[in-house]
Amino acid sequence: MQFQAVRSQRGFSLIELMLVVAIGLILVGMSLGGVGAMLKSSRADSGLTIAASGLRASRELAVGSRRNVQVTFGTNTIMTTKVNYCAPPCSGGATTTLMRTTTLEGRTKFILTTGVPDTPDGFGMASATAFGTLVPAMFTTDGSFINSNGDVLNGTLFIGIEGDPTAARAITIFGATGAMHLWKWNGRAWVEA
Repeated sequence: MQFQAVRSQRGFSLIELMLVVAIGLILVGMSLGGVGAMLKSSRADSGLTIAASGLRASRELAVGSRRNVQVTFGTNTIMTTKVNYCAPPCSGGATTTLMRTTTLEGRTKFILTTGVPDTPDGFGMASATAFGTLVPAMFTTDGSFINSNGDVLNGTLFIGIEGDPTAARAITIFGATGAMHLWKWNGRAWVEA
């Protein structure tokens, strides 16, 4: 008589399954802890990108249309207004046309964040839209950024989410060229974004 070896089908024991589920739950728990911080950072980065895009569009409009373009800042908006000059014998002076309103999203707004210093460019922190008191500021036909007296204007826009210092972002504008630097606060220092 020959005995045939019985092949047993080996599966997972209950302990092994419970161990795999426990490891999976630990990984899910660790990933969920970082999701909130990642969402806040993403919202702040989105606000920075939208503001920079609105400013670039304003500058490009000024250069492309050969007209000065004013930029006015609200709590979370940038209003782009083209200045239209009338030629003599017109006596009406300049008129303006609102071209675009850019709205920041994700609860971001122009705000100074407590405990966060000025950017490395050092243009000041008098307000969240630190461009001085001679407003409106505007881009010119050569792309430079000036105040209402025609003087070159350097300044900073501070963007963030209220109550969240890690969401601090900034845009500095160099008036002579209209060039912008984008900044991100990493909790200890400003780094270029």
